[in-house]
Amino acid sequence: MAVILSAGVYSANIANAIQEQAASYGWEISLFETVSVPISEWGPTLAKLRADPPSVIAVTHFLPADLGQFMVQFSTDPTPSLVYMQYGPSIPAFREIAGDASVGVLYATVVGALQDEIGTAFETRYKAKFGENAGHNSGAQPYDGCYLWATAAALAGGTGEPDNADQNRKVADRMRNLIWRGVTGTTRMNPAENTAYTYPTQTNDPSLGMPHQFLQIQDKTKGGLLVAPPPYNTASFVMPPWIK
Repeated sequence: MAVILSAGVYSANIANAIQEQAASYGWEISLFETVSVPISEWGPTLAKLRADPPSVIAVTHFLPADLGQFMVQFSTDPTPSLVYMQYGPSIPAFREIAGDASVGVLYATVVGALQDEIGTAFETRYKAKFGENAGHNSGAQPYDGCYLWATAAALAGGTGEPDNADQNRKVADRMRNLIWRGVTGTTRMNPAENTAYTYPTQTNDPSLGMPHQFLQIQDKTKGGLLVAPPPYNTASFVMPPWIK
């Protein structure tokens, strides 16, 4: 596996986590390269990938324009590698820039609107209000968070007046003990960390954890299709067209 990152904290944290855990999943890191961004010329990095083709290329840099250029330049002489990219492919600009070269790319999110009855209904309402290219996944996160908080506040007897720490703690305790099914799946708090349990890594019960979604672009005119994990997947993984 080759890992390509930028120097920012977001990109570096994800890349470092991949590097630290790769061996435990049977992977060897063949290239760990930091690039200066924004970047439009990927030639030096692509030369290293072509000299020692990896099974997977994981790009944790996230700007859609930069990632789109990577795929355009990669596609002229591709290696037989799966390509995973962070965040950028979820933005329509990535597909507009990469065009045909976007098809086959994988990306993921730990919190995004599901492609089920609840998630697609939210997407329809969101885009009707904010425009067809509006990022509904970003909207889904505060949407679920607000409803989780509001439900907890109602059960706790209200929000209380400003600076009422005792009432705030009651609301927080209700949030820690709720199991909330929203647009992004199930929110059930891990009380030790105040984070949502994730499915399927922290629980194998999809009703008790928020799904870590993996998506693949299979049509350059449409957003990615959810290929894992079951039972939330709406499509099957397909081999990228550059792998024969």
